[in-house]
Parts: sequence; structure tokens; C-alpha cells
Amino acid sequence: MTAFGGVAAIELLAGALGSAVHPVPGVAPVVETLRRHAWNDPDVLTAAGAVAALGVAFMAAALPGRLRGVPLAGADPRLAGVIGRAALRRALAAAAMEVPGIERARVRGLGIFRRGVLVRAATHYRNPANLADLVHDAVDARLDRIEPMHRPPVDVRLGWRKD
Repeated sequence: MTAFGGVAAIELLAGALGSAVHPVPGVAPVVETLRRHAWNDPDVLTAAGAVAALGVAFMAAALPGRLRGVPLAGADPRLAGVIGRAALRRALAAAAMEVPGIERARVRGLGIFRRGVLVRAATHYRNPANLADLVHDAVDARLDRIEPMHRPPVDVRLGWRKD
């Protein structure tokens, strides 16, 4: 692409300066072929459409994709860090499991559509009282230690024995 652009620039510059000689060897037959076609010729329109589609494909390839992890905020902006989504979920589940009385904890979220964190925890207690708040505080404290760049909102759902 760069070579074709360079050749076109040289030829256009030579034409703008009024030179009748083609400075790039082998371009004269191509120029004569192009002069035989009108702008509204179907072949020219097809070629222009193909070049435009190729340009759109190159632009789409340059777009950034989905991040593989969660970027971390740091004191030094020159040092960038990322924690994987699965590793962050495991760390938050481990923080929930550290709360006394929690038997199971599962963390969902941090996906494409869900920006928050959903913590599903279970306890064997019959009356959990403020256990959901304790899990929320533990997960918040772990997020404070991890320091993600964009802090996700935390939602805790607690299950307990009802017999």
C-alpha cells in the first residue's frame, strides 16, 4: 500500500509540475489504460468500491478490541498493570469467604454487558442479620487493595437456611 501510494504521489507531483515524462518506469501503460475509462464506467466504480472496502477493513482492523483484563490504577502513570477478570473474581470470592459464617461464595460480572460485580454467598445460619453487609464490606476492602482503575459497583445476594 505504501509503495502504491508513493508511486501515485510521484506521478501526481510530476503531472502537477507539467512534466510529460513519467518518472516511475512502467507507469505509462497503466496511466494510458486509466485515461481510456470514464469516472462513471462500471469497471472504475467497481475498483473504487473495492478500494473503499479495503480501506474500511484496514480501519476496522485498527480498532481496539475488548480488554483481556481489568486495568489497575497506580500512582505512577508510566507503569500500567492489568489483572485478569477471572483472577479478580477469584480474589473477590476469597474475600467473601473470609467473612465468618460464609460457606460458599461465587462472583459474577465484569463481562461485556454487566459492569458491576454480583457476589452470591451462602451461609448455614438461620438468621444471617447483617452478614450481607459484612460480605459487601469485605469485597469493598479487597477492591481497595487491588485498586482497579474503574471501580465496579458491588451487589451481594445472600442465601441462608430457612428451615
